[in-house]
Amino acid sequence: AGLEACFEPHVTDAMVACIREGVRQLLVEMPAYEMMRRVEVEYPLECHVIGHVVGQETFALAHSAEQAFRSCQPASCVHACTHGVVGEALLTSGGVPGSSEEWRHPTLDMLRAEGERICTDETTCHSIGHVFLLIVKDLAEALALCDEIALHNPKACYGGVFMENGSAIVAKTMPGGAHEYVRYYDPENLLSPCDTLESKYQQLCFRFLYSVQSRTLKDRGITDPEERFTLLTATCEGVPSPENRMACFKSIGWSFLEKTERTFAQSREQCATIAAVADR
Repeated sequence: AGLEACFEPHVTDAMVACIREGVRQLLVEMPAYEMMRRVEVEYPLECHVIGHVVGQETFALAHSAEQAFRSCQPASCVHACTHGVVGEALLTSGGVPGSSEEWRHPTLDMLRAEGERICTDETTCHSIGHVFLLIVKDLAEALALCDEIALHNPKACYGGVFMENGSAIVAKTMPGGAHEYVRYYDPENLLSPCDTLESKYQQLCFRFLYSVQSRTLKDRGITDPEERFTLLTATCEGVPSPENRMACFKSIGWSFLEKTERTFAQSREQCATIAAVADR
C-alpha cells in the first residue's frame, strides 16, 4: 500500500500524520475495505493503527457513520477500520472532554455523561447506539439508554442499536479484546425482535431487520435467493402497521445492497414482482 516510509519504532504524531496523508491518497484509488485487506497482509504489525486512520478518513469522506461502517466491511485487523469510525464520529461532536484515544474506546460512564450533547448530531448519536449494545449486551437496556441520553434524536440512536444487533459491525472493537457476539432475536420468528418491542422502537427495528433475517435463514439452511425473497416478502405482508410494513419491505431492498447474487437491474425486477405497488 506504500506506507512503509511512515513507520517508526514507536507510534508518534509524525508517523500518524504521514500515514494519514498516505491513506487520503489511497482512498481516492480504492475503497476502505480493499485498503485494509492489503494493509493486513503487507503491514500486520502496524495494521491496527493504520486501520484507525482509515476509519477516521472514511468517516470524514462519507459524513455518515452508517456509510463509513459499510465501507469498512468485510472487516479485517480486529475491526480496526470500524473502530476508527466510531472514535471519529464521537469526536466530531465537539466540546466533549477527554482525549482522542479515550473516545475511540468509550465507556458507559463517558457516554452517559456526554451523550445528550453528542446526540445533538444524528451521525454521532447513531454511533452511540452501536456502542451501547456492545457495552450492556442487552437490547432492551441499550434502547432505554438511547431514551435516556438521546433526548433530541432518539431514533438515530435506536438505528445504531438495531444495526449492531443485526450486523455486529462494531463488535470486537471495544476494550477487552475480541468477544463472542450474540444477536438478540428469536430464531423461530422472522419478525423478531421487532414485533416484541414497544411501538416507538419498531419502525427502526424493521428498517434493519434484514441482517437478523439473513442469519436466521442461513441457520435454517435456506440459501436460494428466490426462496429467501418469497419467504421474506410473505413475512412482511403479515406486518399490521402500515409504517412498519413499509420499513420491513425497505429492509428487503437494503439486503440486496449487501448481496452479490443480483445486479441492480435484477434487484429492481425482483422488487417489481411484489403484488402491492406500495410495498415495492
